Amino acid sequence: MTTTGAITLLSATAWASIPEGTWLSECRDGVSKIQVISEDHQSQTIERFYRDRLCEQASFEFITNGNLDFPVDSKNQINFTYTQIQLTIHIDEVIRDFNERAVCGLNDWKKSEPQTITGLNCALFNIHKPTPVPRVADTRYGIYKIEADKLYYGQLSIDFDGSTPQKRPQTYDRFFYLRSF
Repeated sequence: MTTTGAITLLSATAWASIPEGTWLSECRDGVSKIQVISEDHQSQTIERFYRDRLCEQASFEFITNGNLDFPVDSKNQINFTYTQIQLTIHIDEVIRDFNERAVCGLNDWKKSEPQTITGLNCALFNIHKPTPVPRVADTRYGIYKIEADKLYYGQLSIDFDGSTPQKRPQTYDRFFYLRSF
């Protein structure tokens, strides 16, 4: 930080990051999220899916770990590099289904025990269409803004899915995380 008279100039790293701590999203249509960001820009996001729209009975959750990078040429860009993705299932009938179908090529799913699925092809939401799970070192490109204690990320779309810097989202999602103190 440099001070010249009454004007304070911030270095790129002073404003180009998300404050460390825990950020929470409200329950939305049976999904809630928790994101924990450390001082060294490590991130863990827990995306919990519920059996009910009020988020009372957990069904399964994804735990995504990675590194955050804030390009110095932009105050609102963020890059996320994956280090690990895990899936934990909390319902017996889903465990049986996943084991019978060998979802992600695995047939040893156990209730409430995380399985690492980084880099695998998994028919999670559509049994006829396996989806590739990001690999270690894959990067997603996004945008963010902080207003008061609300954290907004870019709205993903078909044209702006964050898969390349050119496909970085252009608008913000209307849903946000609240900073938890």
